[in-house]
Amino acid sequence: MDPSVVPTISYRALRRSRTTIEDFCKSSLPYRNISLEEWLEHYWDILVFVEGCIYQLDEANEDAMNQLIEPKPQNPNCSEGDPFSTLKNVLQQQNLLDIRVVNMLQQGQEYWELERSVCASLANSDDCTRSGPDSLGFDLTKVQEASKRKSFDYRVLHLILYQLAGQPYNDAELDFLAVDEQLVDIGDDLYDYEDDVEKNSFNIYRGVHPKKLTTKSDPEKTCRYRSGSCRERGRMQHKAGACHNTTGLFAARQPDSV
Repeated sequence: MDPSVVPTISYRALRRSRTTIEDFCKSSLPYRNISLEEWLEHYWDILVFVEGCIYQLDEANEDAMNQLIEPKPQNPNCSEGDPFSTLKNVLQQQNLLDIRVVNMLQQGQEYWELERSVCASLANSDDCTRSGPDSLGFDLTKVQEASKRKSFDYRVLHLILYQLAGQPYNDAELDFLAVDEQLVDIGDDLYDYEDDVEKNSFNIYRGVHPKKLTTKSDPEKTCRYRSGSCRERGRMQHKAGACHNTTGLFAARQPDSV
């Protein structure tokens, strides 16, 4: 069956993807020297499709998170086989599925697996006053690895846009953008903390501080980790020669449309 005609995306997933696409366009098109008019004429359809597919799969993963709180029938798409098979088939049909894209989609699958593992430990804990993640069956490394992978969708979009624009990958620039996006995620996690606890979703503050985060919570671990990421961002920015057009990147993203 032609993969381009397989029903894939719900309206809700497409609507939720709007803010990511908007943020991506504002932060990334200038790097590729692509105008909004060019994007609308040549690139928007495949990029919107990719992000919509990822949001659709993320919703299936959120269902899995909710099952840890209120059991219901398991959705096989978020735990068995390759959840990206349809998306990969479409990208391959469009000659956009190279090894870099495949590896980045694998990071996305790893993120969802890490999220389910960490959130399962948090949801199943009967003692929310414990002081650290080690006592819940996971260590800080797992939380950090999940944080690094959380914005994998932006990195997939970057790789595809490079190909669409006929430009070679700039690894220094991609490394800088990955660290920058992780820092944005850390800022977003503070804003989204209460909602993420309620939905049993991954949140770096929740992982570092399994007990309820309050103004008295010790922020040392998270601040130290964030400071290290800031220093890495500075090194990547210098290496990429990306001192132009970066001041607007490190800012909280808009919440998903609902």
